[in-house]
Amino acid sequence: MAELLEIDGLDVRYRVVGGWRALLAPRGSRFVDAVLDASLHVAAGETYGLVGESGSGKTSLARAIIGLVPHQAGSIRFRGSPTGGSDRAMRPLRRDIGMMFQDPVASLSPRLTVGRLLAEPFRIHAIPGRDRAAEARRLIAMVGLDAGFLRMYPHQLSGGQARRVGLARALALDPALVIADEPTAGLDVSVQGEALNLLGALQAEHGMGLLIVTHNLPVIRHISDRLGIMYLGRIVEQGPTRAIFRRPAHPYTAGLIAAVPQPDPDIKRDAPPLEGEIPSLRQRPTGCEFHTRCRFATDMCRSVAPDYRLIAPDRGVRCHFPLG
Repeated sequence: MAELLEIDGLDVRYRVVGGWRALLAPRGSRFVDAVLDASLHVAAGETYGLVGESGSGKTSLARAIIGLVPHQAGSIRFRGSPTGGSDRAMRPLRRDIGMMFQDPVASLSPRLTVGRLLAEPFRIHAIPGRDRAAEARRLIAMVGLDAGFLRMYPHQLSGGQARRVGLARALALDPALVIADEPTAGLDVSVQGEALNLLGALQAEHGMGLLIVTHNLPVIRHISDRLGIMYLGRIVEQGPTRAIFRRPAHPYTAGLIAAVPQPDPDIKRDAPPLEGEIPSLRQRPTGCEFHTRCRFATDMCRSVAPDYRLIAPDRGVRCHFPLG
């Protein structure tokens, strides 16, 4: 499959100390690195799941792709061309990349009806020859809602309905890639399944690539082709979803998988669930940043940062001692 999105060595940094305090603070303490040396690729028609706990940098990476936050190092290429620059320069790119935001209601203007929200991408991008009202009706039907919802405002929608409207808006201009940030957050289990089935059906119909950002491993297991596992802004493991679930190589991945609830309490877990809290981005551990929570950590892990290396042609891990 052709590469649709290629990210290489990406760094995203936020200023946390400004004004006169920045003049007094040591340079290294003025910023936090939300994403560090992250590399991944998504092929046309593929679903890539980006997984990690809250604060791992997943959303920052997703927002950098569409230019909502700047990146300080590395590169992002979409369909072979580098991205970045001003909003005007990014506008053609945003026609081809749809974004589903983590909070579906907050991402929709409360002053616009659903119909106007769905027609808005055609106005913003000045798409000629389209009946915007007809497009809104097409989009609302595509996500399984009736035309009556076009007269409603975002605050009148349930969580599941708002997700569907967000998906319809993301698909309005037939994008080649859709980025879905926590597409099932806050939804009941049954509604989660409906949302994912809808995503999968629309992907099959339109052939788009999907980058799904989530902390929900059970959800991502059944929809993604490949996984990237993030910890403190770094991708610590990547590979085919089935291979990672069958035999995780990084202790962090093993801990995440072990924490997934099992319907049978007698099932023996291969590894204990994660213990301890994720460290602060402002106080990164030395060496391997996971060593403070890793039961296999050695003196080497505490002092030397591991490189990302391939353990198979399609598997990579950032660990001194990958699990067997």
